[in-house]
Amino acid sequence: MSQRPKDPQRPQEDYWDSLWDKMILKDQLTTNQGYVSATPQEGLVGKTGKTTTDLRPAGTAWIEGRPVDVVAEGVFLKKGEMVRVIAVEGMRVVVRRVEEY
Repeated sequence: MSQRPKDPQRPQEDYWDSLWDKMILKDQLTTNQGYVSATPQEGLVGKTGKTTTDLRPAGTAWIEGRPVDVVAEGVFLKKGEMVRVIAVEGMRVVVRRVEEY
């Protein structure tokens, strides 16, 4: 095991504390500064759209004029099928096939 290099100008503890301070990110991204990790999607519940990829069970659907990453409710859905958003759980948007009558 190698020994730590010593800085003759400072005590050893100060040297390592200073090095650690240079390596650690101190900035924080907060909502008060305008940073948003993800846009809320709860408003999509009940909306319908069309799948733009196969859902196996995850994929993409066009809902409300924009692409949305979605997860099918446990079944395979082909590209081009109509779906309805049945739940939003955090970032997970769950859809179900719209049955035509």
